[in-house]
Amino acid sequence: MENTSLNKAQKKEYAKMLFLREGFSPKQVAEKAEVPESTISAWAAKEKWESQRKALTASKAEQLAFLYDILAKLTEQGKAALEDDDPKTNPDTDSIEKISRSIERLEKDAGIGNMIQTGIELLKYVQDEDMAAAKVINKWFYIFIQDKMSA
Repeated sequence: MENTSLNKAQKKEYAKMLFLREGFSPKQVAEKAEVPESTISAWAAKEKWESQRKALTASKAEQLAFLYDILAKLTEQGKAALEDDDPKTNPDTDSIEKISRSIERLEKDAGIGNMIQTGIELLKYVQDEDMAAAKVINKWFYIFIQDKMSA
């Protein structure tokens, strides 16, 4: 990424993405983001990037599977409750709605994560063939991801 045109906040976001999503070391992030390693270490310590990276290692797929299991059980309980015609045993629609929203958010995050991973793989491929083209693609890819994350 040609970072000379990026402001400090943009470089920081790019560095954070490399650290969290790609698993780069502070030294690797510093090289890619064209920022001193001491700055990367300071940002990482201040914003607890290591803790955030650990939280991301809990697979989105595992989290989604768990939420889908809960949703399936709540749905089964709801169907059974509706069959007995007792209003006291009506389904817990509030919990079903909350679980559904959590699933929706996780799926969106997982989608962005997949986009980032695919984009990084494309950038690595293009870098080997044409560094100038990779820099242009990287600039637009960064803008694209920022737009998706703010949607």
